[in-house]
Amino acid sequence: MAPVIRHILLLGGGLFTMICMLKVKCKYFKIVTPVVMGISLLLLVLVLATGQSTNGASRWFSLMGIQFQPSEIAKGAVVLAVAQILSAMQTTQGANRKAFKFILVATAPFVILIGLENLSTAM
Repeated sequence: MAPVIRHILLLGGGLFTMICMLKVKCKYFKIVTPVVMGISLLLLVLVLATGQSTNGASRWFSLMGIQFQPSEIAKGAVVLAVAQILSAMQTTQGANRKAFKFILVATAPFVILIGLENLSTAM
C-alpha cells in the first residue's frame, strides 16, 4: 500500500475514533478509569520483563501485529485519573489544595515505572 494512502487511512481511523470518544458520556470514563489504570500498570511491569526492542527502544509490545508502548496507555490513564481527582475536589474557589497529594499518590507508580528505563518517555 502506498504510504500516502496508508497515512490517509490512519488519519481517517483516528478521526473516527475521536468522534466515537466524543459521544461517550463522562460517567463511563469515571467507571473505566480504575480499570485502565490497573491494566496499564500491569503492562508497564510486564514490559520490563518481556518487552521487545524496536529502533533502540526496548519498551514495546506486539499484539496481533500492532506494536505499542504501554507508557502511551499509562499517559491516558494518568490524564483520566487527574481529571477525576480535580473534578471530585473542586470547590467554588477552584481545586482543593489536598488534590495535589491525591494526584501524587495516583501518579507515583506510573512515574516510577516509566522512569526506570528513561525519562524521555515520561515527558
